[in-house]
Amino acid sequence: MGRVYTKDPINPNHYTDMVISPREYNIANKLGWDEGNVIKYVSRHQTKNGREDIEKAIKYCQLILERYDLGDEICTQKES
Repeated sequence: MGRVYTKDPINPNHYTDMVISPREYNIANKLGWDEGNVIKYVSRHQTKNGREDIEKAIKYCQLILERYDLGDEICTQKES
């Protein structure tokens, strides 16, 4: 029996087939938008858009680095 594809735009198979979805992971770890997108694109690249998803993840990593360069206090906070 082959894979059954859902037409649910919020929970497509490339997320529901995972043990924990990127959304659940991001919420549980209180990740920001850019960090969450890195997790999302890296998690799905093998089952959705391949190289394009990795390129998107890299772009979001670059945006995070830019925030460090600008002194974004969220990036520079240290755990106590």
